Amino acid sequence: QFNGAEDSTQYRLMYQPTDVWVDGDTIYVTNTKLHELRLFDKTTLKSTRRLGGAMGTDDASFNSPQGVSVSATNVYVADTYNNRIKVFTRPDLSFSFLLGSASTSMSVLGLANPKTAIEYKGLIYIADSNENRVNIFNRSNKIHHGAVGGGATTFGDYNFNVVSDIWVDDSGLYVVDKYNNRVQKYSPNNFTYMGSFGIGFGGVTLYTPDGICVS
Repeated sequence: QFNGAEDSTQYRLMYQPTDVWVDGDTIYVTNTKLHELRLFDKTTLKSTRRLGGAMGTDDASFNSPQGVSVSATNVYVADTYNNRIKVFTRPDLSFSFLLGSASTSMSVLGLANPKTAIEYKGLIYIADSNENRVNIFNRSNKIHHGAVGGGATTFGDYNFNVVSDIWVDDSGLYVVDKYNNRVQKYSPNNFTYMGSFGIGFGGVTLYTPDGICVS
């Protein structure tokens, strides 16, 4: 387990952790209520580093981070209640750049309680939870690329009712449509709708799904 302390200055208690990502020998955890990203050694399960640790809006702080993912060059942290994605460079975890700003009006660059961000083939996909969409940015120039969803919250092929998580790989873009009790799937090439499962679709019933991982 990760909860416990041998040295209070290094191994702090977990308080409502919400997401985890494993890359190589390192486990990354968003320790939400302590406003930090924690890193653990996969073998010893001991904490090796943390980012943040106090609620704030500067580059070194988070406000209830709820998602983390890792690419070959970057670590993406959903700084959820600051309505932004914070990006850190590997391996030193120096701050690199921000994506997003507070939004309640579907602005192109806005985010509302983002849950996670994943880099895939030059694009950064963001679960823009409370704007019911997946917001997409170009990794190299940070320019907005497009969006999936953002319309009505009813049962349409491109409608979501709170995007609680996403996954994207060669097989598709998967969107966890929490309060429609389903997962929607789209082509990663042109975002064509490919199907759904949950609430009876595909013989599967889901109730307020909150996360997804595809192996």
